[in-house]
Amino acid sequence: MKRRSIVMAIGGIGFGFIFLLAFTSSAKSGQSNAAGTTAVHVLMSTGLKAPMEAVREEAEKAVGHPLIIEYGPALSLKQMIEAGETFDVALLTPNVVDELIQTGKIVTGSRVDVARLPIGVGQRGDASKADVSTMEGLKQALLRAKSIHYTPNGASVPVLHKTFELLGINEEMNAKTYFGPNVTKLGPGETELTITVASEILPDKNLVYLGPLPPEVQVPTILSVGIGSSAGNVKAAKALIRFLQVPVIEPALKANGVER
Repeated sequence: MKRRSIVMAIGGIGFGFIFLLAFTSSAKSGQSNAAGTTAVHVLMSTGLKAPMEAVREEAEKAVGHPLIIEYGPALSLKQMIEAGETFDVALLTPNVVDELIQTGKIVTGSRVDVARLPIGVGQRGDASKADVSTMEGLKQALLRAKSIHYTPNGASVPVLHKTFELLGINEEMNAKTYFGPNVTKLGPGETELTITVASEILPDKNLVYLGPLPPEVQVPTILSVGIGSSAGNVKAAKALIRFLQVPVIEPALKANGVER
């Protein structure tokens, strides 16, 4: 299949809205660039976008090839793969990687778990910073918020639904939840809460990070990497997987709330 222009998603296991970047389809097709090296095509969950971009130069040096990365929610990237998208490396949730192994899209035995993404809460608005460290504090913060925002196909959604149910506020949350790029207009003292993996909240300058969900409901999202069965350069794919496990990227991971 002819590879398309690279796309990057806003906010993912952020918000799933994709924008085109200036990469040509010939580069995505694996043709050599000016330096004479072929690019490695990577499909990666938005949850690792911030730390990956912080170490992208080091990654390309370690791999020996430029990287063309498409960021998006794991389920959206899975749909692209099932539709015929070719790639060298995919970094998605474990269940998605396992399903793609079963269907022959990812090489059997190539899966490696590389990161844990705690689910956190971000706040927008001029109100004082809400306390979400306890279940009761989280409940009150959710009830006070004018609106709640999260990605409908993000990996954290099952955890959020369980949390709302445990807090007994399903109906209230359904009434104030919205999806999409538009932000709610806020008055003095009003807040809007974004709930997703911490690595998508911390880089957002429009949000104040309140912290992770309480331990009672915290279920970090695991990200796993695998080699595509259509990979044009398996050696480079393996080099990238090794790089994702080395200590040099630890500061970038920690700065964006990512755990090992």
